[in-house]
Amino acid sequence: MKINQLILKNVTRLLRVLPEGQARIIRNLYNSVYSMRIVLYPSFLCNYKCPYCINNKQKIWKKYTRKMEHGWKDWIEIFNKLPRAKIYIVGGEPLLYPDLVQLINNMPRKHMVSISTNLSLPLDKFLNNLKRDIIISASFHPDTADTELFKKQVLKLKKHGFSTNVYVVAHPSIVPLLPKLKTFFEKEAGAGFNVDPYIEPDSYTIHRYTQKEIETIKKCRIKFSSNESPYGLDDNELKRCNAGSKYFIFASNGDVYACHSGLYLSNNKKLFLGNLFDGSFKPLKKVMKCSRPCHSCDMDFASVKKA
Repeated sequence: MKINQLILKNVTRLLRVLPEGQARIIRNLYNSVYSMRIVLYPSFLCNYKCPYCINNKQKIWKKYTRKMEHGWKDWIEIFNKLPRAKIYIVGGEPLLYPDLVQLINNMPRKHMVSISTNLSLPLDKFLNNLKRDIIISASFHPDTADTELFKKQVLKLKKHGFSTNVYVVAHPSIVPLLPKLKTFFEKEAGAGFNVDPYIEPDSYTIHRYTQKEIETIKKCRIKFSSNESPYGLDDNELKRCNAGSKYFIFASNGDVYACHSGLYLSNNKKLFLGNLFDGSFKPLKKVMKCSRPCHSCDMDFASVKKA
């Protein structure tokens, strides 16, 4: 097993069993190896239309076209100029981006690369053409995915030496399925199993679960104990955050946002930081104070604390 995958596997195990305060310390130490964390959307194109997907609900393509806006050489020029970073390639579905392998293989070695995929597309060619170590996270959508195909794909990743984490959004329709999914992916597929809270697209806040749903989620996600944020921070409380200075969202055309609130919420113009390709990108110079709600991805990747 390659070193990055071995480290990730052990860190993931720790994060799943430690109390949130201790888990956040471990998460921040792990992330501190890299001076920046970047979520990259090479495109928003996806072959799924999940009913709870925030990209679908907010019709993100009204702001950004569905087509591929930049090729891998354009992006590599950008990443050559940036400090050491951990780069999370997401979507949409990244495997629909035709230059994905070239982008990953030519990414400067100073960066660590991770992708999140729904595993619905052929994997063999992609895996066989990879020339560098990456981390692969798998997003499972039970109401859309071919469940048996997804399971086979997870096992295929394991065969290729990847320590894979499976992520499931706890939409109310999916919550009853979580315990069986956890058992399969952890015990039979040898994958990590992670439950993310469902973000209501209209209010951009965590869904208000019933007590029964909370008890089911608690069996699969130790940190989830109530309708409050599982990260120990309420949606609208004042927070100190390094988003915009050490953590960034790169949209498909090169627009940069401090976090997903900037990407999704139209009244958050202060979180827009310019464009990478026209030279207008300017990171924030210091940690910001913010009371906007946080997306679960931001809470995982940025350093967010009570103000």
